[in-house]
Amino acid sequence: MKKSKNTVYLIEDDDDLAKALETLLTEENYNCFRYPTAELFIEESAKLKESFNFQINSALPNCCLIDVRLPNMSGINLFNKLIKQNGKKLSPVIFLTGHGDLQMAVDSLKKGAFDFLTKPYKTEDLLQTIQNGIEESRLRIEQHQFVSAFEKKLNLLTSREKELIEPIISGLSNKEIAAKFQNSIRTIELHRARVFEKLDLQSAVELAKFIERFNSFYADLNN
Repeated sequence: MKKSKNTVYLIEDDDDLAKALETLLTEENYNCFRYPTAELFIEESAKLKESFNFQINSALPNCCLIDVRLPNMSGINLFNKLIKQNGKKLSPVIFLTGHGDLQMAVDSLKKGAFDFLTKPYKTEDLLQTIQNGIEESRLRIEQHQFVSAFEKKLNLLTSREKELIEPIISGLSNKEIAAKFQNSIRTIELHRARVFEKLDLQSAVELAKFIERFNSFYADLNN
């Protein structure tokens, strides 16, 4: 079976440059979709929501290559619109910028853009930056998948079972937890067993690692 290609969404109004980039990326085994305006990119993403998916819940790594200076809606305004709608769930955005736009590109990094390239750029620098963006996308997708899967398991827990997570990972014994919640030790043993069963984990140490990982990934994706 042929390996699925990673995707680059190219928003560039210079037709000759866009065609050259599309040819280069296709030769490098990327799927490349190019759009001459920000408006068309937004329109297509809304119209083809199921198949055109540049957010983190895409199954395959992808990134957006956006020219800062676009007609009507600029690349920066497009990015601001996307980041407002999707937050860090947005795929990595790489800006193509002229020297006069450098400060705008730097400011966009503070808002969550992945990187920028100043024109004229070297082909090897472009390809390396895109590859870095794809790897970041892969990481975000893995984080998202872990958070989603573990969140589903957490939702299987009752309110009392969720309350037991903190004392369990803090290393309290069943006797100490029973005293804390004014339950019998046997009741706590049963709740504890159900926590591990529903989360498909074997020990307090493993639970602590998963909770720490979940909290860290969740913060990365949502803050």
